[in-house]
Amino acid sequence: MYLFTPKSMPTAITVTHKQLQFHFTIYGASHFTMPPNQREIQRQLMKKYNIIFDGPIDSITSPQWPGNCNTIFDHIRRLGRTDYSEYRESISADFTRFPWRHQVQQRAKRITKIAKRCLESRKNESGWRLALESEVMARFSVEIACRNCRGRLWRSEQEVDPTTQTAEEDDPNSLRARQRRRQSCTCKPNGFSRDIPEQGISPLFDDRAEEAIIYSSELRAELPKREHRPDRVFGLQVTERLSRLLNYAEDIRSSPFRLDGDPLVFPFLVIEAKSEKGSDAFTYTQVQTAFAIRELLSIQQELAHVANENEEWDGGPLVWFLSYKGEQWRVFAAYIHTTPDKISYRVVRLWSGGVDSLDGALQLLLIIDYIADWARDIYREGIARSLQRLAPTDSESLRRDDDIFSMAGNIRSWIASNFDRSHDAKDRPMGDSLCKFDCGSGVFRDARFVESQCIGLVITHHNVESFLRTATTDKETRGLISVLLESLERPCLAKGQVLNDLELMWTDTDRNLSEILHPEDVFYVVVVATFYLSPGWKPTRELTYLAVSKKLVQDSIRSPAGPLSSTIQLEKAPMVEDLESFRGLLHMSAEDNLNACLYNFCLRTDKPTRARRSEVNYVWKTLPTVASDDADRELQDRVLRACARPSTRNFVRKLHSIYKIGRNEPDVSFLRVSSTMDQLASP
Repeated sequence: MYLFTPKSMPTAITVTHKQLQFHFTIYGASHFTMPPNQREIQRQLMKKYNIIFDGPIDSITSPQWPGNCNTIFDHIRRLGRTDYSEYRESISADFTRFPWRHQVQQRAKRITKIAKRCLESRKNESGWRLALESEVMARFSVEIACRNCRGRLWRSEQEVDPTTQTAEEDDPNSLRARQRRRQSCTCKPNGFSRDIPEQGISPLFDDRAEEAIIYSSELRAELPKREHRPDRVFGLQVTERLSRLLNYAEDIRSSPFRLDGDPLVFPFLVIEAKSEKGSDAFTYTQVQTAFAIRELLSIQQELAHVANENEEWDGGPLVWFLSYKGEQWRVFAAYIHTTPDKISYRVVRLWSGGVDSLDGALQLLLIIDYIADWARDIYREGIARSLQRLAPTDSESLRRDDDIFSMAGNIRSWIASNFDRSHDAKDRPMGDSLCKFDCGSGVFRDARFVESQCIGLVITHHNVESFLRTATTDKETRGLISVLLESLERPCLAKGQVLNDLELMWTDTDRNLSEILHPEDVFYVVVVATFYLSPGWKPTRELTYLAVSKKLVQDSIRSPAGPLSSTIQLEKAPMVEDLESFRGLLHMSAEDNLNACLYNFCLRTDKPTRARRSEVNYVWKTLPTVASDDADRELQDRVLRACARPSTRNFVRKLHSIYKIGRNEPDVSFLRVSSTMDQLASP
């Protein structure tokens, strides 16, 4: 138990009450100090959880950070070498182009004066924080666009490099194009003043001061102090657009704090301060903040995992750490380094300096300006793009921040173009240009552009246990197997090579060796082809198939403990030589394809006998089968028959919807999903 007194040195006392002794440790009220033994425990936990402070960046000979951090770190180091005198001389010559430089210079002078005053006054930690932090971090709190002309009131001395964005050079909504179009504010309320008028607070960022970070129960059980309260944490404010996106990601953790009021989501910057007259070294602030940094990185990493981001993701994981003791400041960047056997949370020091000098104050301001620019144009949009993938549709309201002056006005979001180009299975050189005219009153579509989709549910010895884990109880498992058998009604047999060729034919997707089915493995198969108009009015032809390993079924029947032991003997099914008959559906004209979509035309592999009364009696083609000694033609033949309500497709689509998150396709071994955009011949 802890009591707080005005003294800064700890004092141990014992209180006796009714023959019970209570032991207290008293610490100064100015700030909580972790006892030395607890500090050592936390250092050991840092080693256990692979939280590593690597020291200055120029001392690192084998960098392990992601490649997209190279340019960011280089920019920080370049800004950290800025000379105040040279910067001041550039102001007069470039004032009309860079009017904000005068303001930055004045802020640097003001910070230097404040730092010297704090030193002379021997202020404690709270005094330093109240005097300096609002000045240094001002760029995160003010709007940067003029409300009258929407010109820029401020731009970073070194703007973030948009090379990580894969938008085309001629894309007017790419970050590079938007940077080229940015103009300074042209409003001049006072021609004799160089001061830039404030335009209100920034709606993009927010912060929390000394608020407890919530760790997992396992970590809390190990930490000597169950909660950490960083001096300050900056993150994203929930705008209207982010609110809509977060509605589709309710299961994704976005904040490390208790929900109380408007949330601070996906925090990216931590500040920890100490008084210059205190005895604690800089290394103590690292120990104190290590697990808070890890928690923020983990939140970003969880989103990256769900959204299937690669290591070049713009959303991170990247966390900034500002540590200062009096006038001495340090700037760190934290990232995740992953190897096959462990995950490490590494922190590298990019800059250090004293804000009691003009050079140091200016360098720190320029670095903070750069981080704000990164958070605005790279990090925030990377987070939004990942959340956008979790949404079921790609509506215009999810792409734009129309309620924010400095973000409004783009015709189409550069995020959407990046998403389309970066995450398709292959390049799409074509598309329906009429989509850009979509509006609330209606849409136009070119019938020549058709989306071809292939969704396969393939169950083998290797993935059957994973498939059965879709159910959570024994009762649900029995129900899952029952529906599986019903969906395998009237199957044919096909080899793995036939299924590989089928997907290649339908979507032109050639899987790598680790993903293709073994050519000689035999499967019970039902294939369904369906034509329809998507919710976005796109003509769509979808191929859905269910394939269950014949060997798996046979082994399960022989073994009472097998995963499919409750199955009955599947009826005899003929072996088909190929499924090339489906190719004819791909050669229809645009007019015929549109008619098929309007009528929801559907075909499935089936027996040649007359259909049930409730089904359509139309046979399109007969499939080539391997010769058999069985005299029963019904068992030897399989056809493509029209059907109205294919239970097989419903089952496969149901599994697909369970594992699909927004527009992010499932990442499970038993589902094979691919798609492409095709252009058909004109009628």
